[in-house]
Amino acid sequence: MDFAQLLTAISTGIFEPLTVLIVSLALLYFLLGVLKYIQSVDNEEKRKEGATMITYGLVALFVMGAVWGLVNVIQSTFPDLDSDTPIKPPSLTGSSNAPAGSSFGSSPSPTDLGPWTWPTVV
Repeated sequence: MDFAQLLTAISTGIFEPLTVLIVSLALLYFLLGVLKYIQSVDNEEKRKEGATMITYGLVALFVMGAVWGLVNVIQSTFPDLDSDTPIKPPSLTGSSNAPAGSSFGSSPSPTDLGPWTWPTVV
């Protein structure tokens, strides 16, 4: 097993399930905040706690989505990073989230578009 295979095994075996777990926990925290906010109509202190949980859950989900998007932008900007396809967020099943034959989640890489040329001015 060479170093690239080791990194791939670590990425798919540890980091992808860990990412799914962290996103799931942030979503659960957000939903628990919504539940706490709804259930505590009479108690203003618990309503504030629920609103705080909602805020922190949304911030966590936003930050994770922004980091994933930034990684895709960097990977699209530098296509020579040893990968031709954009990074997809990990799924619970370990496979693509898109149905077969759909173009969801995939975009052409710069190499698929052919060489760029200057437009001709007539």
